[in-house]
Amino acid sequence: MQQLESKIIITIPEDMILVKKVEYLQLQEKNEDVVGNLKWLMKETDIKSPKTIKEQLLYPFRDELESFVSYPENGEHWKFNKAPMRRWLKDNFKRVWR
Repeated sequence: MQQLESKIIITIPEDMILVKKVEYLQLQEKNEDVVGNLKWLMKETDIKSPKTIKEQLLYPFRDELESFVSYPENGEHWKFNKAPMRRWLKDNFKRVWR
């Protein structure tokens, strides 16, 4: 078998940089809105019904979610700290969606 070794030079334009994917995702997370509403969570979970998301996710796991979910009182709106909510959904996927 023959092998060929090659060296190439790639010029990166001055207005661009190379970043590790992990760093890029962290930067994206920091730059997006921190707080989401119920519509955001419904889109994130692909659940179309507010009633379903409340009955299957928000109320059964309230003790675990209260540190980053603002449960509405007196006509207030739902509020979610997006980053910890996403992490929790990822870490608890099997428990929630059985």
